[in-house]
Amino acid sequence: MKVGDLVMFTCNGTYAKWFYGKMGICENSSPEKKSCRVRWLEPVEYHGRFTSFSDFSWDRFEVHSEVGS
Repeated sequence: MKVGDLVMFTCNGTYAKWFYGKMGICENSSPEKKSCRVRWLEPVEYHGRFTSFSDFSWDRFEVHSEVGS
């Protein structure tokens, strides 16, 4: 995953209730940790509050459009 990629949260685990199917842009990517910071296209309601950013591991996302594609 690279900075600027359009991604969708696809993990069915604990966070699916809030984030499954949500789209975002990769804002920061750490190949060493295989994790990223995503800026959601629309704020996501999470435990009664809205968040515009989240940090998750790469394996929770599917890349829909890569930078430069």
